[in-house]
Amino acid sequence: VFQKLRGPNAVALADRLRAAGSATVFVHGDYEPDNPVVVRCDTFVGSSRRLADFWRERGAANAHYIPDPAEWWCERSEIDGAPREPGVVRLAWMGHRANWETLAPLRALLAESEFRDFRLLTVANHPEADVAWSPQAIRQAVASSDVGVVSTGTPPVSTVKSSNRVVQFMAAGKPVIADRIPSYEEVVREGETGFLCDSAEDRVLLELLHEEAESDG
Repeated sequence: VFQKLRGPNAVALADRLRAAGSATVFVHGDYEPDNPVVVRCDTFVGSSRRLADFWRERGAANAHYIPDPAEWWCERSEIDGAPREPGVVRLAWMGHRANWETLAPLRALLAESEFRDFRLLTVANHPEADVAWSPQAIRQAVASSDVGVVSTGTPPVSTVKSSNRVVQFMAAGKPVIADRIPSYEEVVREGETGFLCDSAEDRVLLELLHEEAESDG
């Protein structure tokens, strides 16, 4: 099994193993179109349907995907739907430092006066994050939030991402507001379990949350 490996040594190893009759599998979850090791393996397994399709179109005929699961789930009895803080909408964002810049449009919206009752908590391995990333920090941030927000980068990198972050919020009984990418469209039921945004101009979603927070007192 090859995972996130590249370079001449990885290519040579894949070729030697294949020549010796050993089955080889490349496992990946990121956009890396210039990695030749993928098509030198017998099978590709990705974490999104779009990523598997991408490599199938480039010669990895035996390409499959396994949807990312959540790392943990809440019992249904633990999900009460009550606001964490009446009159306030608590948003939680979790991600890698490489995706930190995707927060900029959301921060710009939250800086406007009409969203003064929104609180954003960020969990990441980034020096400016509110909380340093750890499995326990993620659980606490999600539990203390009302809504999960999931921002993505630009295509084509974003379009092959898995649904992991969205699914994690949903597994904790939290609605999500997320950028629209194929894997999120597969799992989010719009208006029921969350909302998908096509651009920063979809501010109406935040406005709806603001109205609900005010009605909750």
